[in-house]
Amino acid sequence: MSITYKQAAGAAFALVGATATATWNIRNDRLEELDSIVNSYEAAESWKVPETIAKLDKSVEYLNSELGLIAENQKYKEEIDELMAQVSELSETVSMKNNQISALEDKVAEQEQFVNEFFPIQKNLF
Repeated sequence: MSITYKQAAGAAFALVGATATATWNIRNDRLEELDSIVNSYEAAESWKVPETIAKLDKSVEYLNSELGLIAENQKYKEEIDELMAQVSELSETVSMKNNQISALEDKVAEQEQFVNEFFPIQKNLF
């Protein structure tokens, strides 16, 4: 099988055409990428990147402090729950002690009455 000059020239032109088309497409893609980068830089200048970053940093600091406060509040809520349980226990103890005091006062009153029956107190002795 032999290749003629026409076939070789046609293949060479086809190869050159395909290479040129591929190069052109790659170049266009790169130009679009560079154009996109330039546009983003221009947009960045219009919304003042350094100021925006500073504001974002302040926002992050504020949010971190708020998260710290939330964690601290949670800790205090747990502590309050524990203290409320202790208050409940102490209230029960106080109630029990008050009942014991009442019972003892009743006993003292009975004994006082018993003593007064045998040894009446005379008023106005002088």
